Amino acid sequence: MPEPRQAVILAAGEGRRLRPITAHTPKPLMPFLGVPMLDWAVAHLVRAGVHRIAINAFHLADAVVAHVVGPLARRFPQVELHVSVEPTLLGTGGALARLRGWLGRSPFVVVNADAVFAADLRAMMASHADGSADATWMVSRAPGAADLRTVQLDASGAVSAIHPEARGDAWTFCGVHIAGPAVLDRLPDDPSCVVRAGYLPAIAAGARVQAFETDAFWADTGTPERYVDAHREGLAAADALAPLGLWPDRG
Repeated sequence: MPEPRQAVILAAGEGRRLRPITAHTPKPLMPFLGVPMLDWAVAHLVRAGVHRIAINAFHLADAVVAHVVGPLARRFPQVELHVSVEPTLLGTGGALARLRGWLGRSPFVVVNADAVFAADLRAMMASHADGSADATWMVSRAPGAADLRTVQLDASGAVSAIHPEARGDAWTFCGVHIAGPAVLDRLPDDPSCVVRAGYLPAIAAGARVQAFETDAFWADTGTPERYVDAHREGLAAADALAPLGLWPDRG
């Protein structure tokens, strides 16, 4: 199976838990260690060899578009950037369904714009290409997100269940995954969640969703407290983040 060379960054959310900051700044453009979170996502994908990236936008879409066609395009001239401006908030599933024509039948990477992590995306893509899974999820047991551990894996390392509440023996889904037609074909055109509308029916029908387990830095930025904690943890992982090339040479 070939490694994916295209990706979608989910950047349309309203970031309600981070208000009032997100009333004026879209969450993907909020800084993480001095660089917009959206830029970190693109840096991971470019380093992994992705050639074309679609970015969806809804909340404060004009600001997102201006950043993509301006600073982001100048920072990453080697990659094709496409913005999908949604007329209404479509959710993670609806956003991907709207991009069916752009994605075609080839596999693709999906990254939440607010997912900050240091795991090597190249290794995850190689693992997916070497296996026979229909999809691959990045999962973590980062101590700061124990309340998000809802992903159950079976003995072979495949996703077997999503629990309604966190469990100590489960894993956290990092918001980074590789998918293809087995998931995309199940998504309705209406607003939906990619996990509930795509992955769970696919798993029930026999699709294999492999886990890519990582112990590298990963942080949730969904609340003010977690956003601050992510910076503290990110500074501790600076050496792992530096190869992405978003900081001047620290000498």
